[in-house]
Amino acid sequence: MRTSWREADDVWVCGPYSDPGSQGDVLTPPTDNQHHGTMATTHYRRDNSQPIRYNPPAPVFYSGNPGLYPVVPSQEWVRFDLAHVDHVRHKTPGDGTWMGRRRKAAVLFYLFGVIIIFFSVAVIVTFIAFLSGRNNELKKDRFDPEVMEFSITTTWDSQPVDHPPVKITLSRHVGGNDVNIHVDAPFFNDPPNPGGPAGQPFPKLYNYEVVEAFFLNDQDDYLEVELSPHGQHLLLMLRGERNAVKQQLPISYTASIHGNKWEGNAIVPGRYFPRDVTKFNAYAIHGTDPNRVYESLYPVPAGKYQAADFHKLGYFRSIDFQSILPDNHGDNYHSDEWSSIPGHHHEG
Repeated sequence: MRTSWREADDVWVCGPYSDPGSQGDVLTPPTDNQHHGTMATTHYRRDNSQPIRYNPPAPVFYSGNPGLYPVVPSQEWVRFDLAHVDHVRHKTPGDGTWMGRRRKAAVLFYLFGVIIIFFSVAVIVTFIAFLSGRNNELKKDRFDPEVMEFSITTTWDSQPVDHPPVKITLSRHVGGNDVNIHVDAPFFNDPPNPGGPAGQPFPKLYNYEVVEAFFLNDQDDYLEVELSPHGQHLLLMLRGERNAVKQQLPISYTASIHGNKWEGNAIVPGRYFPRDVTKFNAYAIHGTDPNRVYESLYPVPAGKYQAADFHKLGYFRSIDFQSILPDNHGDNYHSDEWSSIPGHHHEG
């Protein structure tokens, strides 16, 4: 005899039927509307007692025609417990079920998607950073001037100095075809201030405390720039060794003293430099005879000469001056100061 089912709370129940043959009622499992089939389970109970199981136990399954129907004694209420079915079907489907496999595939798909997105973002960020770095390099090459730094660590005859080194920095002035010369040096105040007005040329400044920079080309034309911690300066244009043809050229120069250190900053017009500068040397002088100290960036060999001479042009070394002042080389070079010197070589 088949039973009919009705839903009560979270279980399905069926009513008692007479069983003249004492064979028990055949209970047809209720229909699962979601899966359009019937449900079978080993878990059912009478009067809220413990579930009765039949042998062999079978898992919950879905089928249009299940092969096993439970047979129970008649004249009793039977409850079909859907709690277990609902738990398995909707909440934690096992790995072997169709729902479990679909959910696992979805989880793996989403994880794979997250990984792909993460690596895509990383690649994009790296590429943008690379482009930004390249752009900064291009900007630097196009707009930022080259900077060169030098430290004077030896005396004129290759002996080490006994104080912090004099530092000289060369760079292109942002205002145009000019060169910045910055000095950072120890201050000895020996000899003392020569007395000339700050910011103005001072004759024979090399007899006082001073830092000097020399710029030489292959024709032995060179510019000598002398800077004092007290604000005076002296510029000389020379054609050949020691042959000064112009001097006391005006520049913008400021200096400041801070305890036992001093700083100076000069802006030297590009037209003061001889055409095609290729070599450089720098010097520092302080002290009073017989304790006068002469220091050199590129010194002469020890013991070769008896006295200091800053015009030994053969000991100057190469400098990439064009990177600081491009107009110093090539057809763009022009200098009224140099071209007005009698016997100066033709420009162009």
